[in-house]
Parts: sequence; structure tokens; C-alpha cells
Amino acid sequence: MKKKDERIDITIFGAVINILLSFFKIAVGVFSKSRALVADGLHSLSDLISDIIVIFGIVYGDKPSDDDHPYGHKKIETAAEITLGLILAAVAFFIALDALSSLFKPAAKCAATKSAIIVAFASVIVKEYLYQKTLKIGKKYNNSSIVANAWHHRSDALSSAPVVIGLIVIHFFPKLYFIDAILGIGIAILILKIAVPIFYNAFKSIIDTAPTNELKQEIIDIIKNEHEIKDFHNIRMRMLGNLIFVDMHISVDKNLTIEYAHHLSHKLKEKIMNEHKNIYDLLIHIEPYYN
Repeated sequence: MKKKDERIDITIFGAVINILLSFFKIAVGVFSKSRALVADGLHSLSDLISDIIVIFGIVYGDKPSDDDHPYGHKKIETAAEITLGLILAAVAFFIALDALSSLFKPAAKCAATKSAIIVAFASVIVKEYLYQKTLKIGKKYNNSSIVANAWHHRSDALSSAPVVIGLIVIHFFPKLYFIDAILGIGIAILILKIAVPIFYNAFKSIIDTAPTNELKQEIIDIIKNEHEIKDFHNIRMRMLGNLIFVDMHISVDKNLTIEYAHHLSHKLKEKIMNEHKNIYDLLIHIEPYYN
């Protein structure tokens, strides 16, 4: 029997929640003529799309290496993150466009019904809960696409919060109906602020930007503790999805046998990879050391 995958389970759970939320928010938003609530519903719908992308990234990103992909398929997860960032940015653009157009042409006023307020408030609670659950799984498996999806849930919760406040204000002060459009623009800006770092971080991974210097220094410290390694240089690192590929050059006594030099490199590789579980593979080039 195939073992359950918590990463897929939490994403499917989130997808079901997003279907229900997007349906209720868009339906009630149309009924109450609330652009902010409809925008919030579209945001939830974009969450559903991102859930599908994340599941695709997990399923295909976990495939083992093959002749066509000798370094594995982990970058599919990174491609999923880039797609997620672009979708969020597109949603932000169209929400802002609709809200701006409503400010400069005659439009039906937002009714701000009690049902609209209840649906928006329920969305804040549910999406914040979903954010916490998804983030926990993402950190547990060190999966950046799951963490990005968690922040997508958080963005939905944060965007629903001002909608609740705005609808309450409009409910009691109908003449302030224009607040609804202003909130729609605010939601768009909030979504864009979340989309940019998701896209930027994934893009850096795609173009082989090195991880933090902190990891490099930790690797250097391990090498320095191996006294039979006389020198080292050219330590390079690049991202493979949420994992890291490392290669380096080390110098050992020129009089050592090939067998023993290989033993030293294997011993170093084991130490580094045992201390850093997010390293996918480590390639060590051995050179003779001359005094």
C-alpha cells in the first residue's frame, strides 16, 4: 500500500477549501455588488490554481533522475513557484484594473449585506488556519513550493480582513460605498507584494544563484577540521528545487595512493551531507598538494 504524502494531502485539502470559499465569495459578492468581495473570491480561485500547480510540482519533482534528467526533476518545483508568482501578479493586475475602472465611471453601489460580511469574516479565519497547517508541512519537508503556497493562503486571509472592515463601514455608512473599490486596489497591492518575492526567489534558483554564504562557511569549517586535506578551493553551489548541489576542489598529499585519496574525499562528502540534509549531491575533485 502506497504511503500517504502529507504534502499532497494538505494541498488537496486546501484546494477543496478554496473551491468552497471562491464560490461563496464570488456569489455573495455579485449579489451584494461588492467588488472587493468578488476580488477576494478571485484571489481564492487563484489559490485553487496554485494548489494544482504545487501538486504537479511535487509529483513530478520527486521523480528520480533518468538519462534525460541526470540531476533529477527538482527544478520542476521551482518552475511551479515561478508560475505561482506570475498567477498572483496577474490576479493583482486584473483586480486593480477592475477597481480603478469602478472609481471613474458610474457603477452600482456596494450593498454590503450581512451575508457578505459573514462570508468575508469566515474567509479570514479559515485561510489563516490553512496557512498555519500548510506552512507547518512546508517547513517539515523543506519544500519551498509548499511554503510559497502557504503564503498564498496567508495573502487571502490578509486580503479578506480589510474587506470585512470595509463592508461593515459601508453597511452602516452607505455613502462611503467607494471604499469598496479602494479596498479592491489595496488587495491587489497586497497580492503583488507577495507575488514578487515568490517569483524572484524561484527565478534566482533557476539561474543557479548560489545559496547563502552561511552554508558555504559551514562547509569550509568542516573541511578545515579534516587535517589530511591540505587545501581547498572553488567551492560552488546551486539550487535544485529545494535541494542544493555542491562541487569543490581539494588538495591532498601528492604521495598518497589514489585509493586513500578517494577514501578522504568520500569521508569528507559523508560528513558534509550528514550535517546538511538539504544537499542533493556533492562532487569532489582531488588534486595533488605540493609544498
